[in-house]
Amino acid sequence: VEATRHVIDQLFAGRTVIVATRQAEAADALDYPLLILQHGTIVERGFISEVALKLACPQVVDVWMEGVRYDVLRQLKAQAGVMEARLLPSNDFMGQRLRLTVRSGRYLPLVYDVVSRHPLIRIDEHPVLLRSVLTRMSKQAYSRK
Repeated sequence: VEATRHVIDQLFAGRTVIVATRQAEAADALDYPLLILQHGTIVERGFISEVALKLACPQVVDVWMEGVRYDVLRQLKAQAGVMEARLLPSNDFMGQRLRLTVRSGRYLPLVYDVVSRHPLIRIDEHPVLLRSVLTRMSKQAYSRK
């Protein structure tokens, strides 16, 4: 990945370059815009985050809060789009960590509205990986059959 990035930056600066790979992890690390081909046809294009949002891929968010109460968990679980809300054990003195899984990035503003009413320390959004996007695409293609 680093060698590919170096070659593109040094030798092809300012030019359009197409990098073909079957390794999803490499595409995640490069974080370049994607062209996803299926049977020789472009089926999706854009950055992984854009394609994930379009396909409604689940997203994971860690919310660090001071003194999580169970009513907060109930509120989050009741929100539209929240698939899972659970308290994770932590040895960190920065507070308590809630792990939220939402159906899509479209639901994040609703979740942030709920958690912003409580003492927040930080929020970490886990990036959606290309493998999740490809899995979602295959499920959608299978459901159309």
